[in-house]
Amino acid sequence: MELFKHRVTVGRPLDKAVKLVALMDIIFAVFYCTLQLYEIEIYFKENGTEKQKSSDEEYSYTANSDINHPVNKFAAKIPHYMVIGVLVVGLLIEIWLCRLLYGAAKHGDAVALKKWWWLRCSLTVFNFLITIGRILEMELDFMDILFVLVYLWRIFELTLTFLFKRQLT
Repeated sequence: MELFKHRVTVGRPLDKAVKLVALMDIIFAVFYCTLQLYEIEIYFKENGTEKQKSSDEEYSYTANSDINHPVNKFAAKIPHYMVIGVLVVGLLIEIWLCRLLYGAAKHGDAVALKKWWWLRCSLTVFNFLITIGRILEMELDFMDILFVLVYLWRIFELTLTFLFKRQLT
């Protein structure tokens, strides 16, 4: 009578909801990167270019670092490029996480879903701690206020994917 036993299949409502969560993650990541790049552009329009300022005055170095070292000179001249690099790496991580979640939802892969859940949970906690630190230092800006809504979304998506993972196993 194995033919009539209940089989675990991917449920349609949770399957579609998790795929939608994956797509919303990409939208949030692109929106975040766009806002950060806009803030960088505004900063350099208000404060001028690096050629107008002395890099020795603007950037402080530790006692062990050498200001004449070529890497330090290069880093002092282009801090906005390093921020852009970090944003691009973050966007690539978000795209990889989206692919992982979408594929796990499409194929019913509980192992990939568990990996996604732990990575997303650790990234959310890390970002939350950074935001708490900025709030305690009174460096609150628009992005930190916006992140409160994003954290609520992250809690919802973590709960939804946990329920979907439990449905798969």
